[in-house]
Amino acid sequence: MRALGAAYLLFVSFSAARLFAASGAPDNTRWIVANNAGVAAIHDHRFDDALRSFRESWQDAGNSTERATAAFGLGRAFEKMNRPADAALWFERSAAEWRNTPGRANQFAAASHSLFSAYRNAGDYPRAEQALRDGLTGPVDAPHRAILTSDLADLLREEGRVSESRPLFDAVLKDSPSPIRQIDAIIGLADLDRQTRQWDSALARLESAARMAREIHSVELETFAVRGMGNAWLDSGNIAQAEPLLRRAVALSETIEPPDPTETGDALACLGFLYRMEGKPGLAEDALVRALEIKRGVLGDGHPQLASILQMLADVSSGTGDFESARRYTRQSIDILTSHFGEDSVAAAVALANSAEIEVRAQNFESARNSYQRALVSLRRYRADAAPLLPGVLERYAALLKRMHRGREAKPLIAEARSIRSAKPVAVLAESFASK
Repeated sequence: MRALGAAYLLFVSFSAARLFAASGAPDNTRWIVANNAGVAAIHDHRFDDALRSFRESWQDAGNSTERATAAFGLGRAFEKMNRPADAALWFERSAAEWRNTPGRANQFAAASHSLFSAYRNAGDYPRAEQALRDGLTGPVDAPHRAILTSDLADLLREEGRVSESRPLFDAVLKDSPSPIRQIDAIIGLADLDRQTRQWDSALARLESAARMAREIHSVELETFAVRGMGNAWLDSGNIAQAEPLLRRAVALSETIEPPDPTETGDALACLGFLYRMEGKPGLAEDALVRALEIKRGVLGDGHPQLASILQMLADVSSGTGDFESARRYTRQSIDILTSHFGEDSVAAAVALANSAEIEVRAQNFESARNSYQRALVSLRRYRADAAPLLPGVLERYAALLKRMHRGREAKPLIAEARSIRSAKPVAVLAESFASK
């Protein structure tokens, strides 16, 4: 889920003349001509021309406002060319200039948001988080603070840091008057509700978000909400309710302007998981492979957002007996998550637990036992964030131990799972391979 703030889109469209009329700086005609040419080139999707123009404006810049604006334009051009690492370099320069320029809080917030997006698209989540936290300590007004807070909440949600994410979404929902920010927060909270099996709350939030999105004519936000409803129904086991919603999410994603291939990829991934639940492995694999190709084409190899699709492909492959492919997909997923979040992260532990289930299906019980043990070390260490997932992993490991005639070892695991479930609602592991 991601609803991008409009601030940075608006900023790059400001003409240089208006910028300088507001700042009181003297005209720099060469800079103005180059900067406006760059803005026009981006508007016309002539990104190589935009790079040339903004490089000229960078070279001709005579003050912090000119440097910040030129750097932002270069970042936008690289962003449009799907070069997030290069974009981040220039957005960082822009943010640094705006931070120290009085009266430019909105531009600083726009640069901070864009820097976060570039790092996230590059798969550098620690730097994405740092960009947001730096932005929130800067001269940012309330509306833009809500954008950055919402960005941070969503990033933490994606990393599985539930206990940090929820209060940030709550704060945005409480304090921001913007309907876009409100919808964004509602969708984020609904996803956290879904993870904790609070189906009624999740669906009520998402229905509200979809209605609000239609009222402001946001196809992107409506797509997020509809896909969320489909996922909630799917996780609750109601395939009949999930299917039309997920199909609608795919259709909506293809009408987003400007096109958002990553959202189409996410919708196809959800549809693939639906097909898997319906016992249609061929259709599931086709949808998931398409989703993987789309996301990989936009984000590049090794991005964390590929990991869940790889895990679902591993699930489908193992279900048809193709354990060689399943292990390859699983290894790729674990490697991605470990490299980005660490070997002991919740995300890597979930992938490791899913790899154990593949080995169970392959009758390789000892390997599965080792993987479960390693996964549980991390899940117990980060219990606050892993609580929605931990009982399911414990129960699956206990079931394996019983099959290995080690029932005495299984008993404390079952007791631990019951204790966690009795403490508060817990989630179904969305990528779990336990049900067939």
